[in-house]
Amino acid sequence: MMLRKQFLFFMLLFPAYLLAGPLEKGFEALKKYDYFAAKELFEKSIKKTPAGAYYGLSLIFSNDKNHFHNLDSALATIVKSNQAFALLDEKEKKKLIELNITSNSIEIQKQEVFRLAFEDVKKVNTVEHCDWFLAGFNDAPQLNDVIKLRNHLAYINAEKEGTYQAFKNFMDKYPSSEDLIIATEKYEFNLYETLTNPKNIQSYVDFLKQYPKSTYRKEAENKIYELSITKGKIKEYHDFIIKYPDNRNVSEAWRKIYSIYTADSNPESFADFRLEYPDYPYKDEVLKDLEIAKSRYYPAVRDKKWGFVNGNGKVVIPFEYDWCEPFSEGIAEVGKADKAGFINKKGETIVPLQYSEVEPFSNGFAVVGNEEFYGMIDYTGKLIVPLKYEEVFDFSEGLARVLLNDKYGFVNKSGALVIPMLFDDAGDFSENRAVVEFNGKKGYIDKTGNIVIPYDFDDADPFSEGLARVSKDDFYGLITKTGEPIVHCEYDELGAFNEGLAVVVKDEKYGYVDKNGQVVISLIYEFRFDQPLIELAFKNGKSPITLKGKKGLIDKSGKEFIAPQFEDVGVYSEGLLAAKKKGKWGYIDSTLKTLIKFEFEFAGDFSEGLARVKRTDKFGYIDTKGLTQTPSVFDEAGDFKNGIAKVSEKGKLGFINKNNAYILPCEIDEAGKMLEGDVVLLKKNRKMAYYNLKAGNYIWRESGYQED
Repeated sequence: MMLRKQFLFFMLLFPAYLLAGPLEKGFEALKKYDYFAAKELFEKSIKKTPAGAYYGLSLIFSNDKNHFHNLDSALATIVKSNQAFALLDEKEKKKLIELNITSNSIEIQKQEVFRLAFEDVKKVNTVEHCDWFLAGFNDAPQLNDVIKLRNHLAYINAEKEGTYQAFKNFMDKYPSSEDLIIATEKYEFNLYETLTNPKNIQSYVDFLKQYPKSTYRKEAENKIYELSITKGKIKEYHDFIIKYPDNRNVSEAWRKIYSIYTADSNPESFADFRLEYPDYPYKDEVLKDLEIAKSRYYPAVRDKKWGFVNGNGKVVIPFEYDWCEPFSEGIAEVGKADKAGFINKKGETIVPLQYSEVEPFSNGFAVVGNEEFYGMIDYTGKLIVPLKYEEVFDFSEGLARVLLNDKYGFVNKSGALVIPMLFDDAGDFSENRAVVEFNGKKGYIDKTGNIVIPYDFDDADPFSEGLARVSKDDFYGLITKTGEPIVHCEYDELGAFNEGLAVVVKDEKYGYVDKNGQVVISLIYEFRFDQPLIELAFKNGKSPITLKGKKGLIDKSGKEFIAPQFEDVGVYSEGLLAAKKKGKWGYIDSTLKTLIKFEFEFAGDFSEGLARVKRTDKFGYIDTKGLTQTPSVFDEAGDFKNGIAKVSEKGKLGFINKNNAYILPCEIDEAGKMLEGDVVLLKKNRKMAYYNLKAGNYIWRESGYQED
């Protein structure tokens, strides 16, 4: 339409008397859209008036409304028109100017041809058509736009093919493309994915050998590392270090070896590690860690903030936590603002405080939880078992129970669910067997999840030394790991094995079976169902018996060691047995000879040469000769351990030694169990303190804890 208007413009300017020659007649034919006649007339005019003839031909070739439309020809003729016009003298130019053919109109037509070619390129939208434009219209103002379009279309083609070769060809052919960066990235990715397609160690090794400067070098090295340490064993890590010394993960592998080897935080482990791995690159750290491992750290509180003190009472980890727990496996739980994590003895945060709940480390792993679900981490804080289970239990024999939607399954140490969530209940693995429950019955699976002992039991215990207690219809028996019964479910009670024998109860009588299921001591002794089975277990080769309401001791052959004749007996220890008759306790030897008179309200077993006894409702201590070592002045008293016993007077606790001297007077409200290094946690006035019982001094006291 634009060209038609242009033609009309030209025609209106032409006086009729001028339209005499072929050129003029050509424009007259063009005005009537007689393209065939116009083209023929323009071609006849080339020899005489080339500038005007070529101009007219360019108008025809550039117009897509005729059969002669050809933009290459349109450009070629307008270029010739321009060249011819430049050679004309002023008189000749004047004649063309009268036809409105000027250098300016020629340039306008040339730019129109460029525009039409550019529009055509955008319409066709192919690399080939862009190349056509660039080859024939290389001085067009749209050149850079076409180059950009061509390059981008070439990138799209490479992307459709999607091979590293396609991207490489694109990069080589169009190095100035704006898509070069993303093409390079995709080339690197596809090259890496293609050449490492087997996804085995060798494929990654070969890739790095061929492309050592690849941007995927890190990923390839990580894969080599990952595939080399699938079981997480020390040997795997060490073999990896030896085989791939230049791998970026060598340092981590060394630290993994170190972490696993010294996981128990035992000073001997650090010392042994130095000897076994002299080429460990961080030797100074081992020495420092060895010293720290030897140190004992205790949780302490100051101004409602928690930290740790050492055995000398020095603050070794600042008071900055809302709570903390004792160190376990060299790592301690700490919390701030309802979030928990872990620190090491250097005070370094090794697991960020990001969990709502954490449990102590056990064998290198710790259970962690958010507000709803639980998972498990390793020493590095890496989430091994994802946070998606309702409960997660500690690993046992390499597998851990998990609970989801009221069903139990098992995960391995890589966090993979290796035994599906099928069971209504499940126990830990023990001796390659785990108790599982389905539809109210219990059986056993192996580590592949196969049922190796059918769901035949109402209850079942873990295996120990190749045997497990099971029950049917309220009767107990014993089975082997193949499910074979060595003791049929016929007993009312069946205790755990102790010193090779287990108590069995039937019809209110008890005896003992061995691990072959044989009754080695007949069921002739009287049993009370309120009596804990543990009290009937063999200790020091002896077990209590009851006949006709009287008590004695037997040995493991069933022979009466002490004939049943006492109201009660204790444990035979240090050559003496506490026995009760006529309401009083005393001590006898194996010949029934009374060594210490029956005069006590209570008599305990001997421990470290002393025994607790009770007179006039108070406790004291006697030696094996019956001599009073500590007067009966205590309300409660415990056995001696490491020369120290805990006692109480008037509701307050204290500690004494075997010389009847107070290590700490009875002034304490609470006393915890003995910690490392004879240190005990004490509480008084709702404040805490640590006391070294061996040294006889406080190592640390919270403000407000007062010593009388």
